[in-house]
Amino acid sequence: MLCHGAGGGTGFFWGGVEYSGFGGAAGEMAVPAGFNARRNVTVKFCCCHSAHDPDGNGPDLPLTTKIVGAMGGAGRGHQAMGFDGFAITPARYTFVGGTQAQQDAARQCLIADPSWQNNPPTNRSNPPPTPNQATAAQAVIDACAGAGGAGVVRITLIDYRPPVDQANLPAPGQGPAGCGCRAAPGCGF
Repeated sequence: MLCHGAGGGTGFFWGGVEYSGFGGAAGEMAVPAGFNARRNVTVKFCCCHSAHDPDGNGPDLPLTTKIVGAMGGAGRGHQAMGFDGFAITPARYTFVGGTQAQQDAARQCLIADPSWQNNPPTNRSNPPPTPNQATAAQAVIDACAGAGGAGVVRITLIDYRPPVDQANLPAPGQGPAGCGCRAAPGCGF
């Protein structure tokens, strides 16, 4: 499931809908029948603030605790991992074509114009969404003065490292911010 964290841990967005937890109540994501009968399930909730307690020891619980509860509780051997801060996942890419100087220029243009990162990753759906990070990055490279013109240097691979927990979003040009972190509907991976 690809989702974005909401409200500093109060919920998450999935499929354009905001959910506050798991179950059958209003605002909760429905869970499959028998979900609470499972044993020894490990969940990695890869969205921003998914392990953060949104009200500090108040009645609201972290999403990781809520999903374990929906599975019948920790007493059934379940555990959940998440993120206290932002789930930041940097993209990696390689180039084909052009000279080393043109590839270096393309890399510098991608760093100088990180707007390509605001698009969804290519693995968001099948077929990939359009535009996506790869097509947007290629457009930046094609417009890059030192990269030799359209199609000379081509991005051949964008993949994603496991997300890391980060307290603050990186400044523009200082590293990827995952997908959609700087704008609604929320932040996350």
